[in-house]
Amino acid sequence: MFALRYPAALVTARSVLSGLTTRGTGSFKSPLHVENAYGSKPEDIANSPPPPAGTDTFTGYIPMKELIIKHCKSSGPGGQNGDKVNTKAEVRFHLDSAAWIPGEARERLKKLCASSINKEGFIIFSSERTRKQFLNTADCIDRIRSVVFEACKKPPEITEDTKLMLKKRLERAAAARLREKRHNSQLRRERAASQNF
Repeated sequence: MFALRYPAALVTARSVLSGLTTRGTGSFKSPLHVENAYGSKPEDIANSPPPPAGTDTFTGYIPMKELIIKHCKSSGPGGQNGDKVNTKAEVRFHLDSAAWIPGEARERLKKLCASSINKEGFIIFSSERTRKQFLNTADCIDRIRSVVFEACKKPPEITEDTKLMLKKRLERAAAARLREKRHNSQLRRERAASQNF
């Protein structure tokens, strides 16, 4: 009875395995492969068409040709695989020449990411969250997108009530600081007077 079931199981296993391979090449491509994730080759992704021109806001489109992507060995656990595979991703772009970011957002980005900008004006994002090079690169690009969206948000306007509240808060803090200085000064005078006797 087992012999009758075995060929059916073998046929099912072969059909599952054939679904994982690409036709013609016979090579396995994981679900994390670029072609499976984006539906095209990496070269086509870099040449993807830009969004319609004339928009002054950031649409989420990042031109891949303007990014410099490097990979190196990441720190942390991973054993032998971590010693020989470049999984850490570093993505950088020149901030001043990034035409896909609106001008005001570029100025806000200079303040938001001041510690990530080098002397040449490149803003650098790196990721080693996973042990997959592709996922770390995607994480860097996602972080770029979220930081640019954050920089595109206009700062909230300060109302007169808020200005008055901030002014009162600063005055109270200054008065408390002066009270503490007077108290410390009084203590020093009393100590000096007691040592003279």
